[in-house]
Amino acid sequence: MKVAMVTNFFPPEAVGGAELFAYDLCVELARRGLSVDVFTSGHGRTRVERRDGMTIHFFRSGPPFPKLTSDLLGYNFNPFGKAMTRELERGDHDVIHLHNINSTIMMYPLLLSLRSPVVCHVHDHWPVCYRGILYDPSKHQACSRIRPSCCFDPGHRFIGSLNLALREKLISRFESSVTTFVSPSQYMKDALLSRGFSTSSKIEVIPLGIDMGNIPRPPENRTHRFIWAGRMVYYKNPRFVVELASRSSIPRTAEFAFVGGGPELVTLRSTQSRAANPRVEFLGQRSRTETVRAISEARGLLVPSLIPENSPLVVHEALSTGTPVLCTPMGGTAELVRRSGAGGILPLDQIDLWDEWLRKLTDDENFLRFSLVASDFAKRHLNIENSGQAMSALYDGLASG
Repeated sequence: MKVAMVTNFFPPEAVGGAELFAYDLCVELARRGLSVDVFTSGHGRTRVERRDGMTIHFFRSGPPFPKLTSDLLGYNFNPFGKAMTRELERGDHDVIHLHNINSTIMMYPLLLSLRSPVVCHVHDHWPVCYRGILYDPSKHQACSRIRPSCCFDPGHRFIGSLNLALREKLISRFESSVTTFVSPSQYMKDALLSRGFSTSSKIEVIPLGIDMGNIPRPPENRTHRFIWAGRMVYYKNPRFVVELASRSSIPRTAEFAFVGGGPELVTLRSTQSRAANPRVEFLGQRSRTETVRAISEARGLLVPSLIPENSPLVVHEALSTGTPVLCTPMGGTAELVRRSGAGGILPLDQIDLWDEWLRKLTDDENFLRFSLVASDFAKRHLNIENSGQAMSALYDGLASG
C-alpha cells in the first residue's frame, strides 16, 4: 500500500507533539511494509530526502508579503499547495493522510484534485476554533465560539470577520472532502460533535503511540524533582508551578524543573532573578531525547493547563517512562490520567490537593506504586505498534471500500 503523509511541519525542522507522532507513525508504517511518502514544508529549498524507510518531500513555504496577507488569508492560505498537488497527483497513492487540521484547511484547493481516500488526524481544536486552543487570548477566558472579537486583536477585527467567513466555507467543504477523521482522544471527538463538526460515524478514536524502543531506562532512585515540559505560553500555565514551588507546605525536598521555550520563559526567568527560588530551574529548549530523559528522572510531570488539550504527547512520554502525571480536570489529558490511574486530576483552585500529591509522590512506596501502573498502562495501550496496527487497518478498509 502506498500512503501520502501530508503535514505542515516535520522533524527535524519542527519538534511539536503532532509532528513527532507523525514521524514515529511513518517509521512504524514503513516497518510494516507500507510505502510512505511525506509531503511537508521546509525553510530551505524544495528537495527530497530518504530517511528511516520513508521519502520526505520538502516544499518552500514562505508566503508572499506576509504582513499584508496574514490577517486576510490567515490559516486559510496554502503557500505550497500548487507544487504539492503536482507531486501528489504523480504519486498515485492509495490513501492520503493529513496531519494538523490548520494546515489541511490551507490545503483545501489540494483536496479538489485528489481521488484517493483521505484520512485527517485532528491534533487540536482547529475545526471548531480559529486559534485551535478554545481560549480567548485577549480576555484570558474560555472561548465559546468562533468570532472576530475572540480570534483577532481589536485593530484587525474587520479583516478578521472576512477571514472567518472564508474559513466557514472552507471548513464545510473540507469536512465533506475527508473520508475519515482520526481523534487521539474521546474528549476531542465529543468536543467536535458538540460544536457541530462532522458526524460520529466519520470520526475514529485511535490513541497516539510512543516508540518504546527510544524510551530511556529510568534511574533506580529518582530525586524529588517534578517537571513541567512544553511550549512556555500562558495558557499552559507554567506560572502555577512557580507559585507552587514557593509554598512552605510542599515537601522540603521537592524541586521543580522547566523544559521548553516560549514567551513565558523570559518573564519567569526575570521573576526568578529578582526573587531567586533554589527549588526552581529553567532548562530552556531541549531535544526530544533530552526532554524524555529529564521526564524519566522526575517524580512527576505537572500539567496545570488552563485549556482542555487533546492528548499531549508529553503525557504519553511521561507514562511510558513510569512517571506519574498531575493535571487539571479537563480535556484529553485528564482522560488519559483517569484511564491509566497513574496520577492525580486536580483543580487549580484546590492547591492543597497539589501539595498533598507532591507529598504522596515524594514517598518512595507511593511513587513506586504509581510508577509501575504508569509504565504498565503505556506498554499495553500507548505503544506506536498499536497506532500503526490501527492505522493500517483503517487504510485497508478505506482502500477496499
